[in-house]
Amino acid sequence: MTCQATSTSSFTTAASGSFTFTTQTGLGYAAGCRVRATSTGTGEWMEGVVTTYSGTSLVVTMDLCSGSGGHSDW
Repeated sequence: MTCQATSTSSFTTAASGSFTFTTQTGLGYAAGCRVRATSTGTGEWMEGVVTTYSGTSLVVTMDLCSGSGGHSDW
């Protein structure tokens, strides 16, 4: 199983809050795992802990970030 994915969900980079990414199915994400979402266009990132992953929905509670722009290329 892989834990590399892509998402076109639109978010503003932030170090707090819960974010729901629409992504691919069958990935190796599990509740409690730490992940980093990086904007492919800018390199800005958000990092946090997976709350849930089911189907194409990945929910992450963010606690760190670099940058402040809005992106849809995660």
